[in-house]
Amino acid sequence: MDMHRLRTNGIELGVAISGEGPAVMLCHGWPELAYSWSNQIPALNAAGYRTIAPDLRGFGGSDAPDSGYSVGDISADLIGLLEALDLPSAVFVGHDWGGAVVWGVTQRYPDQVRGVVSLNTPHYPVAPVPPISIQRRRHGDNHYWVHFQEPGAAEELFEGDVERFFRTMFRSPASADAARAFVESGKPVDLKSAFERGPGSGHIVMSEEDLDVYIETYERTGFRGGLNYYRSMDMNWEQSRDLDPIIRHPALMISAEL
Repeated sequence: MDMHRLRTNGIELGVAISGEGPAVMLCHGWPELAYSWSNQIPALNAAGYRTIAPDLRGFGGSDAPDSGYSVGDISADLIGLLEALDLPSAVFVGHDWGGAVVWGVTQRYPDQVRGVVSLNTPHYPVAPVPPISIQRRRHGDNHYWVHFQEPGAAEELFEGDVERFFRTMFRSPASADAARAFVESGKPVDLKSAFERGPGSGHIVMSEEDLDVYIETYERTGFRGGLNYYRSMDMNWEQSRDLDPIIRHPALMISAEL
């Protein structure tokens, strides 16, 4: 993918821009990159849309400052990209953390949003208490949200063997029955233990060429930027309490079915 460097909100982001027509902003998740949209971009361009796919703050070819990883900060980055490209609005599409971000953009900048699409990440109502305390109370330190709170701990673990990490993460469950049983068990998602066990018996969900892109990029950048999104979750909770909780735009939520 051809990446441009654009300045926005006090930092520079690496951005893949292509096509002509109404703008669609594509926001990846963790542990991913703008490259995650490489199969969707040609289809959207062929359908008559201009695509804007950034490496979000902290990822890939974008700046990774020490702070500024709340959904409010990332939302401001994306609106700054529209301004840098002289675009009044876009449809915002996100996966995983990108999904959380596009809901947040819609709440904070309604005039710049034509519609919103999220894959995997619902728009949640604001909980009565901060999210990390909820997961810690339910699962102790085993849930990956809780494990990621300690600066440096997950970085040291995952950066010790980046290839092992991605071959473990980007892999299907052993079977649909196994996936269903895990979901129904209520057990925490424990990425530390999964990494230590190593790749399971499922298949890699992408080509070796695509997998190499992630491995090579994260060997260069490390994981700190992306992990800082998890370390900002309680801040997101605090910042969201006064926002309109209702999404008032055309919206599409896409989720898997077991």
